[in-house]
Amino acid sequence: MKSFVIAAIAAASLLVGGAAHASADKANAAGCMKCHDVDKKKMASSFKDIAAKNKGNKDYVEAAVKKLARGSAIQSPPPAQPS
Repeated sequence: MKSFVIAAIAAASLLVGGAAHASADKANAAGCMKCHDVDKKKMASSFKDIAAKNKGNKDYVEAAVKKLARGSAIQSPPPAQPS
């Protein structure tokens, strides 16, 4: 649960303060950077793309924090299929 809150704070920092003010250490510690990157799409959208998509949505940060705290924003990759 603590890692989800840290991830939410890191995501909120990116959205509110911009990439220069976000804590990459917290995002790395929470595991966010396994799927996300600041500038480019990895397995999930980049933080800049997420911020651009939600620019002007004043409720997004609060909703994202709640979603991450519940754990519902984390999606697992599909299980490997035997060949």
